[in-house]
Amino acid sequence: MNRHLPGLIGIALLSACGTSGQNLAEMSFEDFMQIKVLSASKSLKEVSRTPAAVYVLTRDEIRRSGATNLPEALRLVPGVEVAQITGVTWAIAIRGSNNVNSNKLLVLIDGVTVYNPLMSGVVWSEQSMLLDDIERIEVIRGPGATMWGANAVNGVINVITRRTGPTPGGTSTVVAGSGDPLQTRLRYEHSGKRASWRIWGQYSLYEQLYPQSGIPRLDPWPTVLGGFRTDISLSAQDKLTVQGEVRRYEGRIRNLFSGGNDGSPNNGTDGYIMARWEHVGRRGDSTVLQLHEFANSLDAGYFKSQIRTFDLDFHHTFRVSEKHDLMLGAGMRSNSIRTAGTSDFFFDPAKNVYGIYNVFAQDDWTLIRDRLSAEIGIKLERFEREGLTFDPTARIIWTPSRRQDYWVAFSHAVRVPSHVDYAIRSTLSLPELPLPVYLQGSETVRPEAFNALEVGARFRLRRNLLLDLALFSNDYDRLISYQPAGLAMTNGQPVLRASTVNGMTGFNRGGELTFRWDPGAGIALSGSYSHLYTEDGYEPGFDARTAFALPSFAPKHQWQIHASRDFKRRWSLDGGYFRSSQMAHGLIPAYGRLDVRIARRFGESAEIGLLGKNLLRAYHLEYPSDLVYRPEYLRRSVAVMLRWSF
Repeated sequence: MNRHLPGLIGIALLSACGTSGQNLAEMSFEDFMQIKVLSASKSLKEVSRTPAAVYVLTRDEIRRSGATNLPEALRLVPGVEVAQITGVTWAIAIRGSNNVNSNKLLVLIDGVTVYNPLMSGVVWSEQSMLLDDIERIEVIRGPGATMWGANAVNGVINVITRRTGPTPGGTSTVVAGSGDPLQTRLRYEHSGKRASWRIWGQYSLYEQLYPQSGIPRLDPWPTVLGGFRTDISLSAQDKLTVQGEVRRYEGRIRNLFSGGNDGSPNNGTDGYIMARWEHVGRRGDSTVLQLHEFANSLDAGYFKSQIRTFDLDFHHTFRVSEKHDLMLGAGMRSNSIRTAGTSDFFFDPAKNVYGIYNVFAQDDWTLIRDRLSAEIGIKLERFEREGLTFDPTARIIWTPSRRQDYWVAFSHAVRVPSHVDYAIRSTLSLPELPLPVYLQGSETVRPEAFNALEVGARFRLRRNLLLDLALFSNDYDRLISYQPAGLAMTNGQPVLRASTVNGMTGFNRGGELTFRWDPGAGIALSGSYSHLYTEDGYEPGFDARTAFALPSFAPKHQWQIHASRDFKRRWSLDGGYFRSSQMAHGLIPAYGRLDVRIARRFGESAEIGLLGKNLLRAYHLEYPSDLVYRPEYLRRSVAVMLRWSF
């Protein structure tokens, strides 16, 4: 039997069965095309007029997916590589370079970066946000450094939460079952004439994955969070938003640093406070000023850390003319890091403060009304250690008719070294090597450089059918890697010493094709195919014997198809089939997964849903062994989700 057949049959049956009722989407197809995104240029622009590979995951799509956390929701986005490593650890990337750090992807929540300045990348176990309050998730496949700064190399994910006011009252959600986390969510919102507010809380108990035979499964991982948001209308032209959140998680983690099969404690507390002022002038000018402070305290057993980040961002858009907008901005960020380690894992220096200062300009011209427009921008960033970097971009979009758009873009971006690149001191015992490896950071490493050329096209073949094609060619220089440095003695034992260097290069080529079709009768179909080819190289003076990198994994081929249907009497059915080619030279076999959700609404205040995930196999593997984690298996899961509004 064809290996794809079970999933495709499920999707086909989902689309065909039953009698139609109300239309699935809360917005029409044309409304979807006119969604305005701000992640590509920090100013609202329709998806169809954006010269970038952009995808918007709507609030309704997130709800109907049955996702219980942010990484699960990102599985729906074309071109995003999502692999679950443990019950709370994920590897997520765009266009390659996927590992536990994924340091070439920038993730934002309401425009504020959640990039970890200590270990580099995104710590997904710390992003357990309330999905009910997400308005949309904007995903830019490709660089976004001109707008968002360093580390926006392969892509940008911007999670935008809902303003308070439109949904007054309370909502309670409970999820329980096998495989999915036990989760309870509660939110309450009040709407006033000039001020509205919302408070929320969430408790999650994440089940751990299944390790290889003979290794005990770790206990579930509890996480609790609470937060608030208030939106105030100061005047007809001025708005103020203040929001904050605090989170606590406690569990055990098993990796090569924790030692033994029982793992080590991984307990943390973090929180943030953010204030944003927005002003819209009478001539169309706009100003945004945002302040954000974040604090994190982590006890991982084999090391402890405290991170404190202060972020200031300002930009003003001048409406020069009806065809010309000029945006100018500036910002600064301060990352204060303190650590305490053990003899096998520590940082030297143990603490440091990293300052980042930036100015940027973006010029947006309409050259021919409704036909041709161009964007040119540059960001200058000053890093206290690395000096000055330049991140330019140039984009142009041509719309010969209402049914087609063509765009091309060139961009430059950098990935700045983090504290782990400068200061790591760690001893790793690998079964493949006769001696332990001693990793040693270096203060001489420089930022990684990246150049990208992208072309894309969008075709509205019918009133309700959209095709979106994006092709890319990415070149990487000065990639941070490790250089063997001979034998040494550490803690009285011989080790193979390796230090960080800018020893490697790389390139990747590929493309993504997505479609969205609303045939009517309450049916919605969407899907995508992604192709990725990667190749590593070496800087002059380095080769395979003198430079090696931490492994990264990404499928050469991946595709997915989703179908949704609404029926009479408030029933709805949603399904998604995902297919990924093999990775890591076959260590991760090709696999498919089928997720299904069936739900029944009771009036406008209650809904019950049955969620099935990974239905095709009892177990499957998504991430192989690397220098940090050993493989663990996902299993088939079934859960019930109850939602009640009051």
